[in-house]
Amino acid sequence: MMEMMAKAPFADRRPTHPGELLREDVLPALGITATAAAGFLGVSRQALHKLMTEQVAMTPEMAARVGKLCGNSPEMWLGMQSRLDLWTTKRLLAAELACIPTNPVPAEKRRVAKPLAAKQAAVKPKTAVPKRPAPEKVVARKAAKAVRPRKKPAKMEPHVEKRVAV
Repeated sequence: MMEMMAKAPFADRRPTHPGELLREDVLPALGITATAAAGFLGVSRQALHKLMTEQVAMTPEMAARVGKLCGNSPEMWLGMQSRLDLWTTKRLLAAELACIPTNPVPAEKRRVAKPLAAKQAAVKPKTAVPKRPAPEKVVARKAAKAVRPRKKPAKMEPHVEKRVAV
């Protein structure tokens, strides 16, 4: 019994392409043609035909349009496309994925996130911030700076390369 429950009966089945569902079930149920649906969706007939013949993927833009036309959510249509894409990718990369170890670090050596209270306790207290000088001292410093004569900037001499005779 456990063996049967471990694996879903249709786990290896290819997920349905959203275009196939649109072609086989949705448009016939709505009683409209692909041309009429393309007009309602605001896309070209060719663009809708490529989707329905599974030549292209369902995009977020098309999912929003089809979801509105059908009265359901774009997330449903994108979810279908996502499941199909993941199923296809897993099969294409099966050999590469088989070489990648699963969780190679032993459990006792893994870093475990500390609870927030432990992190806060580990934080060192900040040192005292030096106090600002009294306002009268600041005014006196500014006055002393104003009295000092300003230095003239040094003149820059043009750069002349010196060549050495060899």
